[in-house]
Amino acid sequence: MRALALLLLSTLFTSLVGAQSPTDLGVIDRTGKKSELTISISATIPSVEALAKRAFQLHGAFRVVAGDADISLQLRTAGTDTVLFSATSGRTSFNGTATGEDLQEATAMACDDVVERLLGIPGFFAGTLTLVGERDGRKEIFVGDLFFQKMRQVTRGKGDSLSPKLSPNGDKLLYTTYAPSGFPDIYELTLASGQSSPFATYKGTNTGAVFSPDGSRVAMILSSSGNAELYVAGATGRLPKRLTNNRSLEASPTWSPDGSKIIFTSDQLGKPQLFGMMSTGGPVSRLPTDISRYCSEPDWNPRNPRQIVFTAAESGGFKIALYDISLGKSTWLSTVGGDAVEPAWLNDGRHLIFTNRSGGNTRLYILDTVSGNMEPLHSTRFGDSSQADFVMTR
Repeated sequence: MRALALLLLSTLFTSLVGAQSPTDLGVIDRTGKKSELTISISATIPSVEALAKRAFQLHGAFRVVAGDADISLQLRTAGTDTVLFSATSGRTSFNGTATGEDLQEATAMACDDVVERLLGIPGFFAGTLTLVGERDGRKEIFVGDLFFQKMRQVTRGKGDSLSPKLSPNGDKLLYTTYAPSGFPDIYELTLASGQSSPFATYKGTNTGAVFSPDGSRVAMILSSSGNAELYVAGATGRLPKRLTNNRSLEASPTWSPDGSKIIFTSDQLGKPQLFGMMSTGGPVSRLPTDISRYCSEPDWNPRNPRQIVFTAAESGGFKIALYDISLGKSTWLSTVGGDAVEPAWLNDGRHLIFTNRSGGNTRLYILDTVSGNMEPLHSTRFGDSSQADFVMTR
């Protein structure tokens, strides 16, 4: 039985694994070992300097220092929406201009540019973050920036709103809400107008909606048949196609980077494990993560199709683990105290955001999978946060 599962798994993922080689996302020094780059940062405006320092401190490949450093970065403002930057490293230097909606966005975009020129991978500082925050005993959806300086509440229902997933261009999101019916339904929210409309309100539960990488399709979990099954529909949500048909419960689908495959959670073996199939339907096979009897909440790396991150039970709690398809094995990633759950990749394929549950509170952390560095994204003053999703729109 295991041999058959491995054969099916190989058939499902051969096109991805064989198509591209893994990218070394670390910083390589002259000895061939991964190293940390020091960077000194100065700016004409204190708020710009503070934001740039916070950005590079979050990254994990850099250590912000005063004085001599591997990289010297200077930032100058031009008006209220433009930042001019100049970076010097050894005998080489480069400069550029970043223009955003305001100085904060322009600063984030400038830092993204510097990261890409130095490391050869995208930055993530100017992206859009959505999450679930708790206010007055109710869970609501928030949207804003990675630094929590522009975070705004976008739902105000009579029931909890959960599991927000942004569209690839960041103009709308799908989420599950218990308002107004009292039962879990999927709604779509347009961020510019703030208008929300029903997306999937079938009999039973409607949850887990997530856009395909190109935004043309949506995977979701519907129980209108009497059991929670995986469905795929077009971008409007109409005429969803049922992909699974069994007595188990399916949950939390995630798309491959090319949109051809889906991984999801299923309890068909008694406890949750990860399974995969083609996004058009066909055979289902289990991913042999073999690290825990409880594996759930997968998220597929947008830049490295070999990697799936997920939540796994371990020693009476939960941790974040990484499954490598080509190696056929899993490794633990998180070391933070308390539970680490709900991982979500950032656009660079190196970093992810997860929820830390500790002492009755929840808080979002960023994790650098290369250095292992973990940092909270916000102070406790923001309140509880969970279920993050992120897209890069710049």
